[in-house]
Amino acid sequence: MKRPPRLTVTQLEDRLTPARFGNTWIDTNLTVSFAPDGTNVNGAQSALFSTLGAQMTTAEWQGVIRGVFQEWVSTTNLNFAIVPDDGRAIGTAGPMQGSPYVGDIRISARPLCNTVFAITNPPDLISPCAGEIILNSKKVFDNDFSEGTVDLRTVMLQEIGHALGVANSTNQCSVMYQNGGNPSMDATDIAAIQALYGVRLADRFDAPHANATLMTSSGLTYIQDSTGLVGTDGTQGSSPFVALGDITTSNDIDTYYVTPPKDQINPTVVVQTGGLSSVRLQVSVYYRVASAGANAGRLLATTSTADANGNYVLPFTPTDGWYTYYVRVQAASDAGPFNVGSYRLAMGNGLSVIPQSQYTTKISTPNGTVAESKDWAAGDPVNDTLASATKLGIARDSSDVRWDYSGTATFGSATDVDTYEVRTAARVGNVLLVSVNTAGGGADPIVTVFDSRGNALATEIVLRNGNATIVQLQGVKQNATYYVSVRESDPAKSSAAAAYQIGIDFRNAAVALDTFAAGTLTQATPQLARTLEITRSQMFRFQMSATDAVDTGATAARFTVFDSTGTAVLTMVSRNGQTVIRDVLLAPGTYTVVIAGATFDGSPLKGLQIDARFMTLTDPIGPMLADDYSAPATTTTAATADTAKITTTTTATTTDLGYFLLAPATLGTGFLALTDPYSSPWW
Repeated sequence: MKRPPRLTVTQLEDRLTPARFGNTWIDTNLTVSFAPDGTNVNGAQSALFSTLGAQMTTAEWQGVIRGVFQEWVSTTNLNFAIVPDDGRAIGTAGPMQGSPYVGDIRISARPLCNTVFAITNPPDLISPCAGEIILNSKKVFDNDFSEGTVDLRTVMLQEIGHALGVANSTNQCSVMYQNGGNPSMDATDIAAIQALYGVRLADRFDAPHANATLMTSSGLTYIQDSTGLVGTDGTQGSSPFVALGDITTSNDIDTYYVTPPKDQINPTVVVQTGGLSSVRLQVSVYYRVASAGANAGRLLATTSTADANGNYVLPFTPTDGWYTYYVRVQAASDAGPFNVGSYRLAMGNGLSVIPQSQYTTKISTPNGTVAESKDWAAGDPVNDTLASATKLGIARDSSDVRWDYSGTATFGSATDVDTYEVRTAARVGNVLLVSVNTAGGGADPIVTVFDSRGNALATEIVLRNGNATIVQLQGVKQNATYYVSVRESDPAKSSAAAAYQIGIDFRNAAVALDTFAAGTLTQATPQLARTLEITRSQMFRFQMSATDAVDTGATAARFTVFDSTGTAVLTMVSRNGQTVIRDVLLAPGTYTVVIAGATFDGSPLKGLQIDARFMTLTDPIGPMLADDYSAPATTTTAATADTAKITTTTTATTTDLGYFLLAPATLGTGFLALTDPYSSPWW
């Protein structure tokens, strides 16, 4: 029998934050998945279920994690939903969000160094590992503060905060306190998450006035058949087919009225939360008799039970007369913390799900939602050119870190081009960032940015992996107009419509990595090397560009990270003109990074310029103990004019970053033998 919990504070590692926080997710409807045991987590098999299952049932530990997510999202414009995970390797290339195979945020467990409980990647915008939470499978987790165990809730409160973009805090009452996470969120935590995503806002029906009663209810259109929803998600218009609603507070009540046709058949109400949020609802259907009073309704049916897909399906028997029906949605009496969240609602003939088309354009802007459907449905090129661009309005002030424009759109065909007009104000960031993801992959989107005169501007490709493309433009001007054009790279590879997610944002800082090594590789010095010391388990991003303006032929460089045993733990190849990016989890130890250049035909290497950059992606959480690995001391020898007097000084190297770059980049020939398979990208 478990003892009742006692109040404790978990002491965590004293450190600065090396990870890049302050970025936000583009789509604020997040999905979360639990990686099955055996999932590849950077070369080790995930043991999430067996690790957390050692002390708790699956329902218990998943309940703890779900509850923590709900605490973070309930006060801000976020939703989360649990989705299946097909077990593909952590870090597999794919869309930043909206994958049909895994959650936006994936949770796994594998062995980490003893000083770490968990590591988390914040939403860094360019990593397939963004948002991933990795628990240390060598630790024992529990939810009752048992002696000798790690409290799962305390750890997850901080790690989920990081996964949403929240940095560490110096406030000792915060769950994000860098020296010891607390088991309950305080006002500073709420302020931190709201600074990123804003306060939780009422839905469009509640915004003019609360629709809590029959008399103030919002009108919907009855769905006789799904043809009325062709080319739309059904949520637009003054009396839409589908209500996109939100239980914004625990006491919020939403009421809708629907007048069906006289020949209604098996009228059914469907409320969808699956894949959208984790709110638990009570859904009721009423009809009103005039003599009973303006706000008096007679109950026809009610339910608080969702099916396995998160749908509340509520069929009801029509009354003898022809009535207007009212649907009331509120938090279920036993919802607990899951008493806020978004939902979709519709009423129609024999509905079992809410029909919707994924091929539509719906983009949130600072001044509301822009929606259109002609582009794909009727083959009408409504926004193929700059002159016909979809106008998204003026961007937010640069102090607002939310994405200025975000939503979904569609390539109506393989040759479709979508163009968006965006405008800046007086207070705008000097960087424009554009992100385009295709959930199913294959479209390989190309993004072009134009100025107001139609001139294509030079943008930097931050990421392009076949599923997602991110570009940035620096030097953005105030009070200016820009056009963002999106198209598929190879129309021959696709003939069908393809939905995509788009985010456009003006911000103050560009996406940038720190310089790791740089130099020019020639036949005389075809290799470059650097030593890296890691003091605690962390996820790293490495990026390398190779450019040879002299020899434009088949020239390339291989970037390899070797551990202390000489085993290659990361390899990537950049051909002339390419920029490649890879992420890797590195345990404490000494690593040698070698960059080797070569030509395909073996001809002399004339001058291959290498630019290698890196950043830490994770912010570890762990006990305040000695690090598993200590960095070596630095020895400096100085001679004076009197050669008999030589001074030697030994200095211990200290840092809170968790890594040390011990030597400057070194060019040479002796790191790898010419016959070594890692000495050439062509072997």
